[in-house]
Amino acid sequence: MSDKVSGADNYNCRSKIYKKITDKQKSVFNGLVLSDCGIEKPSKNARLRFTVKSPEFAHVIISNLSCFSWANLRESDDYDKRTSKKYHSCKGSTHVSTFLTEEYDKWYKNKIKIVPNDLQLDKDVLLWWYLGDGNLHLKKGRPKYRRVILATDSFSMAEKELLKHKLIEILGDNIYIEGKRTIVIAGKSLVQFAKLLGDVSPVSVYQYKFDFGQYKDENYFKKSYKDRPLIEINKYRKKHKVRELDYNLVKKEALI
Repeated sequence: MSDKVSGADNYNCRSKIYKKITDKQKSVFNGLVLSDCGIEKPSKNARLRFTVKSPEFAHVIISNLSCFSWANLRESDDYDKRTSKKYHSCKGSTHVSTFLTEEYDKWYKNKIKIVPNDLQLDKDVLLWWYLGDGNLHLKKGRPKYRRVILATDSFSMAEKELLKHKLIEILGDNIYIEGKRTIVIAGKSLVQFAKLLGDVSPVSVYQYKFDFGQYKDENYFKKSYKDRPLIEINKYRKKHKVRELDYNLVKKEALI
């Protein structure tokens, strides 16, 4: 993704002049709005806002969107009636601008967030969508198991289908909608996802989201399934009551 500046993205509000937004920043912006960041229009013009748990994540968002003029970051401990606990949160908000008003009109219909039909997914959109509203699903009894879960419960089923097809275009077809709340990235699509995003998080507290395991290996599936004696493998699994195994163990037992 180039860091080219788009002339159409120059804007100002009252006496404040805002920096032009680069292509990369626009992708960061789109990824965050696709996740949990929101655009609100309190008056004639709109502003970007977010609420996150991690102060580090809040500062990383602001530094990556330095094209905007930001109000002071606010931190607080908020009481949640559902759990009867207090949770620390960081709230960020930009000043209003005509640029964000244009984006509000793209992303909202009747004050409800939608997925714009012309939204383009790229590496940075995926990265910031995942950071803001994604999860790496693991299973305790299956140490090699990995799935990426993207929360989409605020979108309609038609919008989920649109996002699924956009993901398939860049990641492959191992992607499906689970229930009414999430999109799941699995199998070979997860290998491609890991290749695009890498294994280092730009937000250190979210490094656990980048533990992609064997899916970091582009040749994982070729190594896993080529010339594998499935009958012997299934016998080994049944005998030892395991679901995942090191293929070399099967070969070693066959030689005994």
